[in-house]
Amino acid sequence: MAPLHSASQAIKYACLEATTLEENILKTIQEEIGETEESRTECLRTLRGKLKELEDIECCLDEDFLLKFLRVAKFDCEKAFDRIKGYYKMQEKLIHLLKNTSITISKIENMKYSFALPYRPEDNSAVTVIRMGIIDYSKMTFDGRSFLDIIATGYLLNNPITQICGITSIFDFTGFKFRSLLAVNPKTAFDYMYTVQKAFPLRIKAFHIVNAPSIFWAFYRLFYPAMSEKLRSRVFVHPNNDNWESLHTCIPPEILPEDLGGCLPKSRLVDLLENAEILENDMLEQSRFGYKKTKHVRMSMKIIVPDK
Repeated sequence: MAPLHSASQAIKYACLEATTLEENILKTIQEEIGETEESRTECLRTLRGKLKELEDIECCLDEDFLLKFLRVAKFDCEKAFDRIKGYYKMQEKLIHLLKNTSITISKIENMKYSFALPYRPEDNSAVTVIRMGIIDYSKMTFDGRSFLDIIATGYLLNNPITQICGITSIFDFTGFKFRSLLAVNPKTAFDYMYTVQKAFPLRIKAFHIVNAPSIFWAFYRLFYPAMSEKLRSRVFVHPNNDNWESLHTCIPPEILPEDLGGCLPKSRLVDLLENAEILENDMLEQSRFGYKKTKHVRMSMKIIVPDK
């Protein structure tokens, strides 16, 4: 049996909501990504200039928005510029992908599958826990689920610490069935992987797979072609019979829920879709910016709807 740890030990870890870190830790991380007062000022000026030259896109020039892309690009202005263009292309794909999609509030409330840990591990990334077996694709399409994942990720990326330290994801496949595999839209899967790697201002630290059934590898192969070599090297499939030792070498049990061999009750997890309507409205507000020709379409999109 793995040794037990006191939940009170979790206080040595930064909270998910933390927006700053100890000065020496923050300085080290900022040095790694090239963030200084001078680089922020110069890169914001350069990036705004390049975005203003785009004739077909009305770009958001707000500092908070641009810093997300500069941080993931380690203050390489050209890479940040390309990722922002990819972000607006993603918006165009969502228009076509979701044009016939709607999700009722009750379905989201009754299908709680997307969570975050209340504390950050040593690398200070935000850690999400996705309950893959909870998702019922007879009540929600794979396209709709992908939309919910995008708005939940967008919420986490509003935090500057998450912007610079990234996101670690745990995918729990308990209860995952073959019918869930059949529900996956291969094109959406490819587009989603493109989005998280090339269009979202997201630093992916690791994907941890737990409780994987035999059909997991068929599921994984749907996403594999769209994954970069770098991302593939950050996917860890943990054994099902090691009493969580493998997972705990990567994420400390002090901040994990009890059903993952940790110390925290499941009730301590943060439900990322608890305020899904608000998250969608935030995304709609950002949709004011993008390709000029489709602005009216983006602004009228409403995926999450009240129950009839």
